[in-house]
Amino acid sequence: MTEAPDIRCSKCERGSLLLVGQLGRQVVIDGSVVEVPRDFLIPTCDHCGAEHLHEQWRSSLLKAVANARVAALRSARTDKMSVYAPAPPPEGATMTVKRSGEPPSLAVGELVAGTYQVLRVLGVGGMGTVYEAHDRALNRRVALKVPQSTSPELSLRKEAQALAAIRHRSMVTVYAVVMHREIELLVMELIRGTTLHEHIQKHVRARQRFTIGEVLDTLIGIAEGLAAVHASGIAHRDVKPANIMLAPGDRTVLMDFGLFTAEFERLETVAGSPEYMAPEIYAATVDPGAGHLVDVYALGVIAYELLTGHPPYRGVNAIDTLGLHARSPIPDVVAERQDVPAELAALVVEMLAKAPGDRPQGSEDVLGRLRAMRARLERGRSRQKFTVLIVDDDRDFAETMRALVRAAVPDAEVQVARDGEAALSSVTKQVPTVMLLDLNMPRMNGLELCMAMRGAGLAAECEIISVNGAATPKDRELLLRLGVRQSLTKTPALSRAVVDLMQTSRRRWRTAAAG
Repeated sequence: MTEAPDIRCSKCERGSLLLVGQLGRQVVIDGSVVEVPRDFLIPTCDHCGAEHLHEQWRSSLLKAVANARVAALRSARTDKMSVYAPAPPPEGATMTVKRSGEPPSLAVGELVAGTYQVLRVLGVGGMGTVYEAHDRALNRRVALKVPQSTSPELSLRKEAQALAAIRHRSMVTVYAVVMHREIELLVMELIRGTTLHEHIQKHVRARQRFTIGEVLDTLIGIAEGLAAVHASGIAHRDVKPANIMLAPGDRTVLMDFGLFTAEFERLETVAGSPEYMAPEIYAATVDPGAGHLVDVYALGVIAYELLTGHPPYRGVNAIDTLGLHARSPIPDVVAERQDVPAELAALVVEMLAKAPGDRPQGSEDVLGRLRAMRARLERGRSRQKFTVLIVDDDRDFAETMRALVRAAVPDAEVQVARDGEAALSSVTKQVPTVMLLDLNMPRMNGLELCMAMRGAGLAAECEIISVNGAATPKDRELLLRLGVRQSLTKTPALSRAVVDLMQTSRRRWRTAAAG
């Protein structure tokens, strides 16, 4: 028997196979047309839309069609009727699979809804085709999504309503749902960038690995989007690198909500991408309220792939891959990459747990842990380099202080924040070795900044030096309680004092680093 198709598309060599059960497909067996049961999954490329029905699937489909015929006859049977159930079609029967009707398509230059002029095809997948178009009314570029079937059940309206309900930078903005040739089309924001799949493959071809910091940044971007999706009461169900766009401005966008489901609905259709499918999807045992845990599992697969360059499970074909998800032990990411922090490796194992109840129970939980890891990583980096943060709203004075610090410690990394809020944002990402702080600033003043740092447990990791006018003993006592170790006044002797303090701080930092 010929093996089932590989999980990569052999026709376009760019997409991976998505297992889809949809209405609108027909099987022709020895000239007889029969509807394909919806619960029969046909491997469909998520890039070019090509269907791959090799011998293993053909044999299964013959049985599925026969079972569907029997079920249909039984459902129509009455007590007074006697129905003969036909045997399955012979294994050697001639068989082809087709959709009823050609998928809707748009021509380049075609005008949609009197406003949107089609420019080019952006992508073709199992759920729809996306075109770039020019919005002549508002003079902007947009994306048009056309469903792959005219069936009302596969309408894009439900997807549009879900996207429109979520306000987040990780979501595509929906502009409108329009009718064209009696088909509903989705008008969306046009996202420029590259998919995470393309980004990963580029590193794989160059034999480069993402740094741990890059992995954490990417996972945080995805987790932020999933947290917004799950908070709205839905699960994405097809989270994978090909559906994640890396856009300008460090924006991570979740794409293609064609398989999404409401969190408390029971899943009626088994569908997904084998490399990223949780075991319970294929087993059809996703309980109402547990759909978000399917996305958590997929995020665990992506985390493993970002760290190693390949997914944790990859069989010879789609069915084999699904079996590995269900039965094989979770691979040890540290065995493939020894620099993975223990807490990150543990999180990956938890997200890849076979049982949904053993995974982190929310994307918010995952997001919080990822952010904490990144903060600790940045603090560890800051300890490897002598860094100084100057916080002062007086631009000229801040530049003078920058020059003094560099004169005292030429290799220091020096940054300037113009107010307390900017300083807090900077400190949250990287705690400096020394902070030169002006107490009198607009918005958040120096005292409020110190209190915020103390509350976040950051003040103890930084040597805070206030640089201000004359301070009373009472002021100095309060500053000391807030973690301010030194107080300098703006006098003619300030320059010499700053140089001496920087050199002293540098010596202490070197001693601590050496110890």
